[in-house]
Amino acid sequence: MLERKLAEDSLVDSTVYTALEPCTERNHPKVPCASRIVERKVKRVVIGMLDPNPVIMSRGQRTLRDANVITDFFPHDLMSTVEELNRDFSREQRTTAAALARNESGSHRVPPVEYGLTQGGRTLPDVGFQIWNQSETEVVQAQVKITLAQGPLRCSIPSGHYDGKFVWNLNPRQLVGGHFRLPSAIRYDNPERLRARIDVTLLEIHGRKHQLLPVGWIHGLKAGDQWYFEPSIEALDIPEEEPTRS
Repeated sequence: MLERKLAEDSLVDSTVYTALEPCTERNHPKVPCASRIVERKVKRVVIGMLDPNPVIMSRGQRTLRDANVITDFFPHDLMSTVEELNRDFSREQRTTAAALARNESGSHRVPPVEYGLTQGGRTLPDVGFQIWNQSETEVVQAQVKITLAQGPLRCSIPSGHYDGKFVWNLNPRQLVGGHFRLPSAIRYDNPERLRARIDVTLLEIHGRKHQLLPVGWIHGLKAGDQWYFEPSIEALDIPEEEPTRS
């Protein structure tokens, strides 16, 4: 689009709005969108949704950030609209990526499982969580570990369901939801943004474990009395070791 319609125009210090985060790979001789944006010295990119494929999710945003391009997201309500319009595409991408995931031997396909934080009308300190077994035939057992951070502070969640030891049992096509309260150490007036990292491990009847790709979330801006979370690669920087305080 940039080359077709704005080939002769200067884009230095401009802002680009895109429904899907810019891609980082394309078949030769095509140039990835993120590379074009960096080459044209765009100052800021506003993204409607991250790539739903967990294998490449946030790569475009990270490429831009590494090149000192400012990245922001659409407002929460508009992001929800974009995600709903791309629901079928997102499901296809996540299912395909999960089905191709393999264990160390490369001989076993891992059931597709989707998971994340949900707000659903809740207000902080109450945060929702859901995990969805997308397999048509396989029962899934999963362990979920959620780690929170605010600046240098790391916190555990005072609930056994999210400590990485509790086992969630999911029948085929079953979606299970839950919620937890944020630790009292989290301060809403703290200028440091609250980050959450979700690590999920799938268990097999033969004792094998499959560590899925971690997912990061970061709290959005306050809108009235509502707070909300958005996917973000920044939260993946939270270390995986045991939290130091709760």
